[in-house]
Amino acid sequence: MSPKIAAVLSGKGGTGKTLFSINLAKKLVDRGVVTGLIDGDIDNPNVLAMLRIDMELRMIGSMRFVPGEHLGLQLFSMAMITKGPVVMSGQEYAHVLKDIINHTAWRDDTEVLIIDMPAGQADELLLLANEYPDRLVGSFVVMQPAHADVAEKVLEFHKDEGLPVLGLVENFAFYRCPKCGDEEFIFGESKLQSVAEKFGVEPLGSIPIIPDMRRRIEEGRPFLVGDEAAAIELAAERVINSDPRKTGLFEKMKEKVKGVARDLILDVMAKVVETANRDLDISQLRESTGLPGGRILQLNICDRSLNKVKVQEHFKVQEGKLVVVRNPPRVDDRVDIWDKAFVWALIGRRTDTGAPFDFEKAWTSGKMRIFSTDTGTPRAVTFFKAVYEQARNHPSMEKVLKALERVV
Repeated sequence: MSPKIAAVLSGKGGTGKTLFSINLAKKLVDRGVVTGLIDGDIDNPNVLAMLRIDMELRMIGSMRFVPGEHLGLQLFSMAMITKGPVVMSGQEYAHVLKDIINHTAWRDDTEVLIIDMPAGQADELLLLANEYPDRLVGSFVVMQPAHADVAEKVLEFHKDEGLPVLGLVENFAFYRCPKCGDEEFIFGESKLQSVAEKFGVEPLGSIPIIPDMRRRIEEGRPFLVGDEAAAIELAAERVINSDPRKTGLFEKMKEKVKGVARDLILDVMAKVVETANRDLDISQLRESTGLPGGRILQLNICDRSLNKVKVQEHFKVQEGKLVVVRNPPRVDDRVDIWDKAFVWALIGRRTDTGAPFDFEKAWTSGKMRIFSTDTGTPRAVTFFKAVYEQARNHPSMEKVLKALERVV
């Protein structure tokens, strides 16, 4: 049976996410769980550095990586391949992570893979959700009091995507004086309970500032002990007792990958253009967004990967109208959007999770990409959003949107 997967995330770097990942993986090993730890922060791996170990990558044949072993842990890190930072696109990172999961010779009895993810919400997390829905048990989100708002963005992303959160941990929560026992909230009062309640997730606990952690890391033993490890104990329990089959994620993912019929997309696009030209002031929208006249915008409605184009149209603003251009001599701005995200943005909500959705959400969550040939991306973004969002809010679109919602 394939090992289940748990991801460790944070909204930004410097929250102690890697420290949490190492301690969680080690706690699982101590409890007899056969565990692999993947340093998923591919461009800046630091698991091996924190453990003060140096390993070279070994291969079995040409297609299987041999994981390193340390303190009972199976380890994989890009630092086993290269000692310097690696510059890749988000999609390249995601493909590398997939290769690591699939082509590493983990022990046959491996039960859990803990993945120390890059900070923020990135293609790697979406890859886990889409590629391993029957193995992903959920995420741990690590925050610190001074940046609770950043953690909220990550939790909002999980809520929108319908991804389970195993627990919320607050690191650098306070400093306890070793002499008098008084606690000082260096980075501000705790936000753990309020954030957890806001998003309906379990608060696993707070980890204090540990003055001698630097020494522990230099000794290659960055482990939490005693009361420091209370949140780690609870996290280990969550992993051990979590079953991906109970999350309902597999069914959600099957629903998410269903495409939208090509003819339906063409009908909707035609209706948007008709509404825009009849009921909107296109010239004013162009001027307010700073889009120069005559620019040609290519709209690609794609599959989930944004690589396979299902429907393609070209538009330009001409004499105050949004005009469809056949066989254009050039493309100035290009929009690639997943067909399902296109429909969700028009409807105004996701049909899989019920979360609010618009074209900005599509862009910021990686379901839409926008390119311009001459630094025109902000103009293309704002013009595209303005046209489609004003069109979808017009009464003439009401019947079309109701029909769309019934279909999807």
